[in-house]
Amino acid sequence: MSIFDIIQFLVVNEMSFRGDKESEAEISDSSDRLSQGKFLNLFAYTAKKDEKLRSILPTIPENAKFTSPEIQNEIIETMADMVLQQIVGDIKASDAGCFTIKCDGTRDKNNVENMSLAVRYVKDAVAKERLLEITQLLKLDAEYIAHTVLKRLEDIGLDKNDILSQCYD
Repeated sequence: MSIFDIIQFLVVNEMSFRGDKESEAEISDSSDRLSQGKFLNLFAYTAKKDEKLRSILPTIPENAKFTSPEIQNEIIETMADMVLQQIVGDIKASDAGCFTIKCDGTRDKNNVENMSLAVRYVKDAVAKERLLEITQLLKLDAEYIAHTVLKRLEDIGLDKNDILSQCYD
């Protein structure tokens, strides 16, 4: 659970994970903590403060320490899916049972068009707005964008018939 808590802390606070040095040998080298990245530094700090983690750390197999970028990204994706399902549940339990979709596009530094997909709904008499995702657009015509929006809503479990209104830039 310590690993998950560290990842959650970094994600919630929008902090980077990795530094210049990420190998196992460099984890134990405390002389250059700044280049290790926040994840490894927090991991080392947590191990220092958590006696149980410190005691089991030497017995954890190398391939099960959850410190690799691939595993970290998989945990982040799982957490994001859990948050998304919480939002979908909230929308389905909204006061009116319907929602507004809001889309906006922008190009990144690599000249790739990205579209944000957000929803607005009322729950317990309070208007809520949530970002569902940011997705890359491969085409910029209206038919493709509409198909992408409707497909993504379907994929996450929202019914297009519950759309009350639409808002685009």
